[in-house]
Amino acid sequence: RRHVVIKFIIVRLLLLHQNLGVKYFQILNCRPEALRQYYYSN
Repeated sequence: RRHVVIKFIIVRLLLLHQNLGVKYFQILNCRPEALRQYYYSN
């Protein structure tokens, strides 16, 4: 029983970490374009 709980927690953490990583990666990818547009507009 305990192993199942630990495995479930690890899986949840991995999924959460993956989602955060994807969001962070998207932010990193979008930032240069956003900054460029911001600089060009001013």
